[in-house]
Amino acid sequence: MKAKEYLTFTKRERNGILTLLGIMVIVIFAPKYICRSPPAERITAVNFEKGVYEIKADTSGTKTQLYSNHNRTGPAKYVKKKVEPFDINRGDTTAFIALPGIGSKLALRIVTFRDKLGGFYNVSQLSEVYGLKDSVFQIIKPFLRCHGEGVRKIEINKAGKDELKNHPYIRWSIADAIIAYRDQHGSFTSPQDILKIESVDAESLEKLLPYISFK
Repeated sequence: MKAKEYLTFTKRERNGILTLLGIMVIVIFAPKYICRSPPAERITAVNFEKGVYEIKADTSGTKTQLYSNHNRTGPAKYVKKKVEPFDINRGDTTAFIALPGIGSKLALRIVTFRDKLGGFYNVSQLSEVYGLKDSVFQIIKPFLRCHGEGVRKIEINKAGKDELKNHPYIRWSIADAIIAYRDQHGSFTSPQDILKIESVDAESLEKLLPYISFK
């Protein structure tokens, strides 16, 4: 048998060899290209929660909230929620959180301050809340309404020292002075009587009067 016969292949054998070579090339080079592909974005529990509570405020009166989709896969998305004006004496923490720049802690402070006051009679009182920056207040102010109805009043001629001291606009020294005045001069009959207390000036009285009853 001639040597040439050993080096010849049938068509079927040649196709098999080519297929085998193709598989070997894929096995050798494919991992290199796969490794070069960027890894899929991972949504962990930490950055998912961070996304849920990350808030961006703008001056257009909308709040942009970052959130991930339901199954926590794929890139995070932004959605804008329109803010509607509301009465600050009726709004709960959820209503305040919907405002640009207001988080859960600040919303709770607002509601707590309102309860201690006995209600707001003016929108500007909201700016007195600890931690509320003036820049944020100016942004949310157009969405705030205050009718001043139902403000809880203190009966200045009957209230005890503890009730007086618990009001944000009445310092301890003023509460003591009110009690002392009643003991010495009797009941208060008008705002002018309150001004007779040295520690009370006209500005303080103006803020306090909506919460005072002379019954």
